[in-house]
Amino acid sequence: METESMGDALRRLLAENLKLQQKVFELEGKLRQYAEAADRDSTRFLNIRKLIQQKDQTLEQRAAELEVKQAQLEETVRQLEKRNEQLQLWMATLKLYQDLFEQDPEALLALNREGRVLLYNRKAEEMTGGKIREAIYRPIEEMDCGAFDPALPGLVREVLSTGRPCERIATAGGRRIVLRVLPVGSGAAFRGVLVRVDVAPAS
Repeated sequence: METESMGDALRRLLAENLKLQQKVFELEGKLRQYAEAADRDSTRFLNIRKLIQQKDQTLEQRAAELEVKQAQLEETVRQLEKRNEQLQLWMATLKLYQDLFEQDPEALLALNREGRVLLYNRKAEEMTGGKIREAIYRPIEEMDCGAFDPALPGLVREVLSTGRPCERIATAGGRRIVLRVLPVGSGAAFRGVLVRVDVAPAS
């Protein structure tokens, strides 16, 4: 009876040992699962951290680019303001010259380097009966020069070619006509010619 009791006890111990081993295996399995989950979470965390660092670097780069563009924009604004001041000064100067141009008692014509009519004053318009309006931006050869002197186109071309002023005095229809063709600028700064026409009764 004692041997059987010891056998039963041994069997119980073995059974309990198997149960304990099974529980240990189960606990080890769960531990492995937790470790794997922790590794996955850790990897996910590292990836998120790297992504945040990349985003931070991108934002810093964009911020630096924006600072450079802002500096460029500020410099452009300063240049535009300076050009605007220069333009205002140029417009005021042009207005002054235009006033002087209009008040001149002689008929005046301004032509560019190609011999095209750019400007004329009120006296020139009066002498041509307004026909000079049709000549604006056209070559001098296409302008009706009857009110001045038919030789005017040739004189203009001569000054455009030589860069030297010339003068012609003629009498027609009881009038004394003095043509003066003057170069505007010289060398690389040559801009065209200015024609002055003085008409007076012939003496």
